[in-house]
Amino acid sequence: MKKLGIGLATTVLAIGMTLATGGTALANYGPHGGYGSWLDSNNDGVMQTSEVNPDTDACAGCHRAHTAVSSVTWTDNSGGFKNALLIGGTSTTVKEFCYTCHSDAGAGAATNVQAGMYDNSTTHVGSKFAAKTGYATGQSTYGATLNGGGFEDMGGSGATMTSWHEVSGAAGIAWGGGTTGTGSSSGGTSINMDCASCHDPHGSSNYRILKDKVNNVDVGGYAGGIDGGVDPAATPFVVSNEVGYPAGGFQLHRNYGALGYQPDYTSARYAASLLPAKGISGWCSACHTQYNTVASSGQGTYNASDDFGAVTRHRHPVNVSLTTFAGPRSLIVATTALGLNVAFGDGIDIPLEHTSTDAKGPAQVNTADDYIGCLTCHRAHGTDAKMSGYANSASSAHPSPDSGGTTATSKGVQPTMDSALLRADNRGVCERCHNK
Repeated sequence: MKKLGIGLATTVLAIGMTLATGGTALANYGPHGGYGSWLDSNNDGVMQTSEVNPDTDACAGCHRAHTAVSSVTWTDNSGGFKNALLIGGTSTTVKEFCYTCHSDAGAGAATNVQAGMYDNSTTHVGSKFAAKTGYATGQSTYGATLNGGGFEDMGGSGATMTSWHEVSGAAGIAWGGGTTGTGSSSGGTSINMDCASCHDPHGSSNYRILKDKVNNVDVGGYAGGIDGGVDPAATPFVVSNEVGYPAGGFQLHRNYGALGYQPDYTSARYAASLLPAKGISGWCSACHTQYNTVASSGQGTYNASDDFGAVTRHRHPVNVSLTTFAGPRSLIVATTALGLNVAFGDGIDIPLEHTSTDAKGPAQVNTADDYIGCLTCHRAHGTDAKMSGYANSASSAHPSPDSGGTTATSKGVQPTMDSALLRADNRGVCERCHNK
């Protein structure tokens, strides 16, 4: 079993979670953002500084200003380690603190990333959460596999995981994490990867509280940055096609549940990027830097550690509409009652990114003008997909073309020598669209 160890940020942040409250934590409201409230007293739809009520109780759900007992730390601008003031007495790592809610035993969130499922235990009944907070319960399916998969299991099935993003705090370099603009597959900064490398526990402008800055690259945020005032406009990279998702991204001080946002953690509702070179592919390439290193022809030259050295490489397009495909046979763009791309009837979705004019949530329909992005083929957390034969070139029965076709290679199929977070076994993500 191999891990996909990928570093995404340099700063460990304190993770905000609801601890033993019997409620479900939903991204960018609940304990993760949306602090305080907006009281539109003059009913003009524009928030004024005088209309903000900053008296939130969310901070106390995770932090203690004078009596914190957790040893989890964050790093200041001078490289010094400072205590995060978390209340979890047994938590010594960010992962442990996140698992307080987001795990098999966690009572604070239905998004169980340990098991890769939307937890259907009685602790996480949506009606309890709605009654407590007034938020919409969302459109997720209890007991179903999370869109992002899991770190230790897939849908609570007892699966053997074959690749996952590192969250234990172990050091790693993103594949293609070299210096931005060089196309190098080496030379990147080794980072201790954990949950807070990707997610901002205090909320962000992006879908699923994906951080606005990773690997010192701006991948979202707010107009004017930290000096943007009380209510700056959001400038997200990653947005969603969920019901009620704010078209301009998450702003501060909003109770999006009360405003009609209905998250779906089990059916992919991805949206195409607001601007070119953004979207989830632009966000991911903040760490997978060489993936943005291309010439005007869409080609790049770099060493992929596959014994070919620094040669011209070619990539499958992302951030493009399926209408750009000009092959002899149309791509499969299947539509089910849930708007999923599961043409082969096996339940494996190869999700597309939808335009702003598409129907939302369960009314979503796949069409030829939808887009392909990183998450069309890959899961964000982990996968149990299996690689065999040519898809696993370490097999002596199927020598890799990279080895000249005569001997087996221990390298496996590059880049990660494992299942590379793919959604389907072998190269099923290819066949489900190309239908060869």
